[in-house]
Amino acid sequence: MDYEKVLKHYNDKNVQKQIFRFSKGRWLALQCEEKNEKGEKVFIRYSYRRGKKPLYIQEQNDVNKIINEHIDLKPRTIYVSILRYKKLENTWDVTDPSNTCFPLPTWDIDNERAKYTATIAACRVITNFLKSKGVSRSVIIKWSGNGCHVHLHPKSISEDVYGKMDPLDIAYSVVEYVVEKTRWKIHEVRCKFNAGKLKVENRVNPKAVATSILSLHRDLDSVAVCLNPDQLEDFSLDWTSIEMYKHYPDWDNYITGEADSLVKEAQNKVGGYPHKFKRYRRKTVPLDKWIIHFMRENRGAEK
Repeated sequence: MDYEKVLKHYNDKNVQKQIFRFSKGRWLALQCEEKNEKGEKVFIRYSYRRGKKPLYIQEQNDVNKIINEHIDLKPRTIYVSILRYKKLENTWDVTDPSNTCFPLPTWDIDNERAKYTATIAACRVITNFLKSKGVSRSVIIKWSGNGCHVHLHPKSISEDVYGKMDPLDIAYSVVEYVVEKTRWKIHEVRCKFNAGKLKVENRVNPKAVATSILSLHRDLDSVAVCLNPDQLEDFSLDWTSIEMYKHYPDWDNYITGEADSLVKEAQNKVGGYPHKFKRYRRKTVPLDKWIIHFMRENRGAEK
């Protein structure tokens, strides 16, 4: 896809509005089209033009600003953290457990794109189980590339529960509990649709991200669209078309406290996140140093 189409997509005011609503207060990441020295697409979580501050959105116009600030790397996909942060001013803010809030519990349903009916059936298994636990109006369903994300709306959990449990523990235990409780039914879907690659995973961890609503996919020419939970079976892959995508704009529904009982039950059965929230240690070349190298290489090529 020509990169001009990428820019046109993110310049759309409705796209910016939806991304802002979903991403506000969350740590952003950009998957770019340019590649590093290892031939891998550049993945950015800090802005090298803002003093190495974590990427985040404060207002709707920031979507366009962030894309333009890193235009030399050709940003394509926008991800957001499953944890929300009280502040995002420096690198220490994203490693401080006490700075987190409002988690986004996420069930990652992965499959072959062509077997999308099986993916939708797996979504229905998850939403039916949530409904059996009293959670029916606080679920966000998003098709992303080859599969789906099922999110539990952060505000479906009351302040009282947040005051007693760690946000990461909440997200991990709820997702794990539902994965375990629906494992057999997911297996039945796998068999019924001959979808051997279908899987539902718990990928909750301190640095976990999810594709933003209305973001473009990192490889496929498709848009991450939300689906109406009551009309899942109507979904078709052409809904993700960049030119004519079909998106459920009323995804931001919730009932405060609707998920409280589920969260408490999951916490009792699963416990919290099994690993310590460790400070991040860089294993790759810092982005600012790589950018300098990238610019030098380009200047050399121009000569």
